[in-house]
Amino acid sequence: VTQSLQFYGDFNLTPKWKFGFNSGYDFTMKDLTYTTLNIYRDLHCWEMVFNWIPLGFNKGYTLDLRVKSAVLSDLKLTRRRSWYDMQ
Repeated sequence: VTQSLQFYGDFNLTPKWKFGFNSGYDFTMKDLTYTTLNIYRDLHCWEMVFNWIPLGFNKGYTLDLRVKSAVLSDLKLTRRRSWYDMQ
């Protein structure tokens, strides 16, 4: 049996900036659960998304810069770093 409390949310700092988070606390293990922090930025025809996992086995980040147009959805630049890249 695992007892945990999950919390998540997002908010717009401005119309073009959005911040989000997802985390929790495991009362059995007495530790934070899987945690992510997200930043979104509307760049008119482009958008930037930054996802960061600061804790645990999967820690790392992903940065995406992509075109908003559905026709050009394959046009994007991605930078990804994982825990094994940072050792």
